[in-house]
Amino acid sequence: MVVTGSRGAWIAFAVAMLLIGVWAVRRRMIAARTVTMIAISVALVTIPFWGQIGHRITGDAGSNQSRITLIKLGEEMVSAHPLLGLGLNNVGINIPKFAGPQFSGQWLYTIHNKYLLIWAEAGIGALLAFVWFLGMTLRRGWRAAHSDDPLLAPLAAALTAGIAGQCVHMAVDLFQSKPEVEGLWLMAALVVAIELVIRLDPAPPPKPKMRPLWLTPPTRTLEPARSR
Repeated sequence: MVVTGSRGAWIAFAVAMLLIGVWAVRRRMIAARTVTMIAISVALVTIPFWGQIGHRITGDAGSNQSRITLIKLGEEMVSAHPLLGLGLNNVGINIPKFAGPQFSGQWLYTIHNKYLLIWAEAGIGALLAFVWFLGMTLRRGWRAAHSDDPLLAPLAAALTAGIAGQCVHMAVDLFQSKPEVEGLWLMAALVVAIELVIRLDPAPPPKPKMRPLWLTPPTRTLEPARSR
């Protein structure tokens, strides 16, 4: 993960792991102290890469500035076509039309923000629909993760955390490659299926634990008192 140099992936991974930790603590699967120790261990393991991480966060100003420039360019497009957008895949070909003198000398490309890109291409309605889809998927996944099913609840928690990480990553990336898009739809479908299975066929309550026979005190049968 570190050697990829992707800051968006680092943040997405951190968000996903944070959600998994919160879920595990709330389910009393692990203690909060254990989560803290794991975080400290991860920090210690990454010590040899702190120089590379620091350079990517603070030293790569050109990459940071380019994303800000692309966001401003997307805002220009959205301001001109807020309702219907420019059309699917038409942002790139319209860059010369919207890139005024203030963008001279800047690196210009498709907007590196999935939410702003959808708005610029398909309008505000498409953006609201996409955000609603993500929000409902996360809501149903988090609800399934808090069920009593010992198998499906952890799976729902992992899928929900992964989708949440992707939602964060979309704010700084195109998110349009085939593996990314298909992976998102696959995880969302699994979350909905898991939540539906749990809702229609909830897991039975856990059975009381049976004590071993050698630990069970013998029962005494009281005989009725005999009349004299």
